[in-house]
Amino acid sequence: MFTPLIASCSGQPWSRGYVRRAIERHRIQAGLAPLKPGERAHLREWSLQERTQFFQEPVQPYDHSIINSHLILGLGLHCGLRAGEMTQVRIRHIDLFQRQLHVKGKGAKTRQVPLNKHMMELLEPIARSRSHDDPLLMRIDGSAMSYKSILKIVTRLARDAGITYKGVTPHTLRHSFATRLKNAGVPIDIISKLLGHSSIAETARYLHSGKEEMEQAVEVLAEEEGE
Repeated sequence: MFTPLIASCSGQPWSRGYVRRAIERHRIQAGLAPLKPGERAHLREWSLQERTQFFQEPVQPYDHSIINSHLILGLGLHCGLRAGEMTQVRIRHIDLFQRQLHVKGKGAKTRQVPLNKHMMELLEPIARSRSHDDPLLMRIDGSAMSYKSILKIVTRLARDAGITYKGVTPHTLRHSFATRLKNAGVPIDIISKLLGHSSIAETARYLHSGKEEMEQAVEVLAEEEGE
């Protein structure tokens, strides 16, 4: 059977088995559980430990402005935006009075995403100091940041947090947004609306329960017995 090959840094082809073993070595070094038989090496969902590692990593100015790094994390983790949606946000889409963000999603669909306290503190000074038509994620030349630039920032943050054994992309932030809402008890229909999904079934694919979350869930029963 044909074995897919991946080019190494030296230009030599690596089999997927070689890459998988390298990923497992990284997981051991990071103190994470080894992959189970048949488990994908690059998972979209994060364990609680991985999310904590990423969230606690200080944001660095990987582009021309450290504020763009903070904005990307905020738009992904607090608003659930896709990277493509991030690139289209203009200052005029920020409604400080209504505390919401006007988002242009897939298929020309639009939605209003409420802005929490963290996002209001981040966006208000920017919205009041820039022109109406300026992009929110703005490069030094005044143009909007591209997906490639957004991906580079997220990848660098993940690498600095020690998460080098799996792919972390801007979409991972969106998945984390959904999972954290679910863990906080937010109904799935509300999460679906926030994500801009056309159906709850589509949203269900985003809602992952990791080992830590399941352990915490059953511990609730033990705590009730102790009352």
